Amino acid sequence: RECWWTNGCQPRTWEERGCFPANLYEIVETWSCGEAGDMYFCCRKESSHQSEITGNSLDETSYAGNFNKGSNLPKIAGNSFSGAGNFDERGECSYYGEPGEIPLNYVLPSYEKFDPNAMASAHKTLPFGTCVKVTNLNSGKEVVVRINDRGPGGEKRILDLTKAAFKKVEDTKKGIFPCAMVIVGDNRC
Repeated sequence: RECWWTNGCQPRTWEERGCFPANLYEIVETWSCGEAGDMYFCCRKESSHQSEITGNSLDETSYAGNFNKGSNLPKIAGNSFSGAGNFDERGECSYYGEPGEIPLNYVLPSYEKFDPNAMASAHKTLPFGTCVKVTNLNSGKEVVVRINDRGPGGEKRILDLTKAAFKKVEDTKKGIFPCAMVIVGDNRC
């Protein structure tokens, strides 16, 4: 089995993953790992999408700039799940990153350091680097964030925003709001 991960279970190299992540690849099975039941996908070994990488890690020259800002992970072609605007999700948004909640210099599953001032968010499954527009369904206020973490817990919550992103659309005293999100692509974040 050759596998790649969509979340915190990710190994550091594409060689370990065995195939590049994209929604076009032939997925033959899914497995869960960790207490949260995080998912990773396994591709057929004979797939034409197999990695040809032989080193221990990718550098920026390996894929001619096909990298997310602030990340060492290649971005999905077009940086969208199924094309900008084609993925719409509704639920609740919360925030995280209060002082003392996240350890100083905490490294996220995307291998970025957590920054409560970044316009960023955690999502359960969207690829890291995906840019989404989040709309507060009560006020109509919007913010564009980049997915760089996994979460949130619970069925109704779809995003955990950084505190800075949350403040753009809701008072932090409320802590949660009904939201809609849509993928907007890399040019918006």
